[in-house]
Amino acid sequence: MKHGLGPLKPFFVSGAEDALDLSHTDFGVFLAAASWPGMVLPLFAGFFVDRKGSSSGAILFTTLCLVGHTVFCIFLTPPLQSFFGAVVGRVIFGLGEGGTGVVQGAILGRWFDGKQISFVVGISESVHYLSNWLGKALPAAIATYFSGYVAALWIGSIFLFLSVCTSLLFYAVVCEERPFVFALARTGSLVSPSPFPQPIGNWNRRRLGSATFAAGVDVYGTFEERNGLSEMDPLVLEDDVGNVKRKPIKKEESHTFTIEGLKSTVRSIYSLPLMFWLLACLHLLFSNVHNLFSGFSADMIASENGQVTPAFAALLASVDAFFPIFFAPFIGFLVDYVGKRLWFCLFAALCSCVAFSLLLYTYIYAHLLTYTFTCAYTALSLSILSIVTSSTPTLVKSAVPLVVDSNVLGTAFGVYAIFEAFGGSTGHILLGYLRDYTEGYTSDLCVLFGLSIFTVILCFLVIRIDRSSHKSTLNLPFISEN
Repeated sequence: MKHGLGPLKPFFVSGAEDALDLSHTDFGVFLAAASWPGMVLPLFAGFFVDRKGSSSGAILFTTLCLVGHTVFCIFLTPPLQSFFGAVVGRVIFGLGEGGTGVVQGAILGRWFDGKQISFVVGISESVHYLSNWLGKALPAAIATYFSGYVAALWIGSIFLFLSVCTSLLFYAVVCEERPFVFALARTGSLVSPSPFPQPIGNWNRRRLGSATFAAGVDVYGTFEERNGLSEMDPLVLEDDVGNVKRKPIKKEESHTFTIEGLKSTVRSIYSLPLMFWLLACLHLLFSNVHNLFSGFSADMIASENGQVTPAFAALLASVDAFFPIFFAPFIGFLVDYVGKRLWFCLFAALCSCVAFSLLLYTYIYAHLLTYTFTCAYTALSLSILSIVTSSTPTLVKSAVPLVVDSNVLGTAFGVYAIFEAFGGSTGHILLGYLRDYTEGYTSDLCVLFGLSIFTVILCFLVIRIDRSSHKSTLNLPFISEN
């Protein structure tokens, strides 16, 4: 549902009888309101996940998404239409949306290793883009069929209800698990001798852990080096021939929310390494360029070409989310074997510049182009942009567990989510205002083109720092040929 509202923009600003009298700025408030809680909430969401477990967090945050979107639908359904009430619903939805990203990142980072993390995140992003594509392609078609946006919004509530059911199923399965040993690789450690865990060579590690139990409290094993266990490891023993045995596990005490615990989380934030902050900034630029564009892409296509219906415009705008369904796992698998993670990010940033420059050309000179060429150039631009959306979430997000200790992954992904929400909290309103002021989308495209150029510069900076300070660790492959 994150990108399901953007394709409905033509129905909100069209002046239809059953619609609110919205400007492009007002619609930008709808989009931005879901990001406002993300400026603060992910810190508390990360605190909750680190203390109470990801299964409980999944239930809480998906339920908030359902409640918020339902409130949003109620206040957009005649005769109870209220702009303020709808904004409140979007804020509640944002409370859940920001937390679900933290939960997902923590689950992947804790349960999968350095050899698998890029591919697994790729699979996760593939499913994510499948939902994004459906969210872009279907709502406008549903709204056209029912002659209004209300039905499309309520169908979104059905999908969110299914997500709550999935969270309940996950909680039930996890609570029924019995402690067992995972043979997984180390994801990262802030106390390791090197800045990052080396994927190949002496840093080939395994992760051992138990399943989640004890009323949703996650109990995970610690990490060990393949050539010798740490004496500080309380959970594993190794005999002379290298067999690993598990020590008896004592029932872990449930964590409670205290001032000291919150201070501990704040200290964890200060201890996050520099490379994490650089990756977060990189994600800030990549994600906001895509998310901000998704908020108006369908309306841009429909308004700049009078022959395009809103349903076809939404279908065409969904091209950038269709190809990542298939490419995202492949990108993760490729990076695991060949490395060059940051160089792939640089290539994606350059593709973003090409895509927005082509879109600018298409809509500045739209009056000189035929309908066929306009649609073809738009489809080509979005196809190039799909390279960005296929690769960057997988590449950047999967790098976080490699540079952050697993015990603070929830907090780390909370900070990560705050960076993502920062641009959306004001960017949608700014772009909506520019659309109202200039009566066109050229200025909006210029802003996104400028952000793409800045992303290229930041990629060069990250590559340079990784090469000079960390011996290009993030560019190494994570699966050796041997």
